[in-house]
Amino acid sequence: MIKQGQKFSTELITIKANIKAERIKQGHPMKEFAECIGVTRKTLEDIETPRNYGSFIGIEVLIQYMDALGMTLEEARGLDG
Repeated sequence: MIKQGQKFSTELITIKANIKAERIKQGHPMKEFAECIGVTRKTLEDIETPRNYGSFIGIEVLIQYMDALGMTLEEARGLDG
């Protein structure tokens, strides 16, 4: 659900936080990981930052991101238990 004044839903903000945390946990620097999934470092920063402006996550980029980390959608959503 998107609250008034928010650009992203609460669920998307959770996904952004979880995929960023996993990238960092796996030790992937932002610049190199961005190149790995075919986006710029700035785009990756926008994807990972839960602010009211920035980048919309296209489904293709989200899938590439999760695949590169070996994550499922359930893990990205925080539903893995």
